[in-house]
Order: sequence, then structure tokens, then C-alpha cells
Amino acid sequence: MKSTLAPVVLAVALVLGGCAGAPGVPAGSSSISRPMSDTNPATPADARARVHVELGMAYFEVGRYDVALD
Repeated sequence: MKSTLAPVVLAVALVLGGCAGAPGVPAGSSSISRPMSDTNPATPADARARVHVELGMAYFEVGRYDVALD
């Protein structure tokens, strides 16, 4: 009984160990990127787009949906 239980326990441990990692990220790679809101815009067009989105969000928060969606 003891000799047949060992391979089963080993197989379960390997399956659970494989499920513990993050999907799509190889083990050992810790390349965490910053959110887009924390990065500096690469071009002036990116800066204008960010300001436009932030302004729309501000109008949306105060309930001015007609202005926010323009």
C-alpha cells in the first residue's frame, strides 16, 4: 500500500506545483511593468490623449454624462 501511494502523492504534488505559477509567465521571471497611468507619454499626442481621458473621467464622476461622452 505504501509503495503505490508514493507515486500518486508525487503526481498530485507536481500538478499542484504547476498550477501555482502565474499563467503565461515563465517561472523565475519577475518583469513587472508599471501601469500606463504611471508612465510618461512618449509623444505629444499621447499626452493630449491622456488629458482628454482624464477630463472625460472627471465629468463622468460628477454626473455630466453628456459632456463626458463627447
